[in-house]
This record gives sequence, C-alpha cells and structure tokens, in this order.
Amino acid sequence: ADGARVLTGAPAPQLPFQVGAVPPHAAATVAGDGPGPSRRFLCYNMMGTVVSAGEPGSDFKSVEMAFHDTSRSGRIPTITDYHGYTLGVLGERGCVLASPARTNGPQSATLFYRPYESWAHTSEWHVTLPAGEEAVAVAAGASWVAAVTSQRMLRVFSHAGSQRQMVSLHGAPVTCAGKGDSL
Repeated sequence: ADGARVLTGAPAPQLPFQVGAVPPHAAATVAGDGPGPSRRFLCYNMMGTVVSAGEPGSDFKSVEMAFHDTSRSGRIPTITDYHGYTLGVLGERGCVLASPARTNGPQSATLFYRPYESWAHTSEWHVTLPAGEEAVAVAAGASWVAAVTSQRMLRVFSHAGSQRQMVSLHGAPVTCAGKGDSL
C-alpha cells in the first residue's frame, strides 16, 4: 500500500553446524533403535576423531578421541560425559567440547578444553556460558580456543582458560574453523 515490497518465498537462513561432525538428526537416523551403543562423530578432521558414545537405556556417556597419526606420543584418555557434549574439535594442542544448556535442570551451557600435553596438575578447564547462550560451533588453534554462540557472540579463550576476546557478530553464525593463528 505504501510502496514497500514484501518478499515471500525467501529461503530460510542457514542453520549453524560444526565442521566435520555428523548432525544430531542424522546420527539418530543411523543409530536407529537397535540394541547396540549409540555413537556420533563430534569431529573428524586432519588430526583425528572425537566420538560421543552411549549405551541405550543408560545415562552413561563418554567421549573418545583417536589420532590418525598412531606414532603420536601421549595417551588421551576417554572422557566421561557428565554434560552431554554435542560439539567437539581436535585442535593443534588440545580437544574442545561444548554442551548445550539442560532444558530439565539448572545446568547452563559449558565449554571444556583438555590439552594433549599437561603442563600443570589441572590444565584442563570448564567455562559456563551465560544463561540463554549456547555454543553453536567451536574451533581451536595454536594458542586459542573459540566458540561462536547462539547470541551472536564470538568468544576467544587462551589455552589456560581465560577469555581473551569477546566480539558481537553482525549476523547469525554458521560455523567456525581455525588453524595456527587463523580463525
């Protein structure tokens, strides 16, 4: 009426995704309702794999890491999954995992980092994201860990767990990836 045009039939925005992961809806289709354990790739990249595994009918879940380079020194143990990790990546110096907030409990979304080589007794760390904010993609480089969130924030952490940068994104995030000093 006033000369403004309304676009109809525009495509829906791209949903966020984790590079190298099997989407949750696809993993549920593949796992089916069979008696075996449910497994989902959280990450498959040039370093190796991160797999979430759980037994049907059980609350026990674990995250298993494996490197493509079998001569790599050091052993990364299986991580017991108390948080329900849905995102993961193997970076150059450690593994990053992220979990959503629980809809049926007080647990907020978390970000977890475990280095391959421990430099201190407690070198792994957890960060709780603010209420209403969840990681939608994670990445790791030579000296940083990053998460893009549902609230259009890019949060960059050091390998020691301190938040170094927080950037408000102009649009909805789709994914993130990194290597070395590049994000």
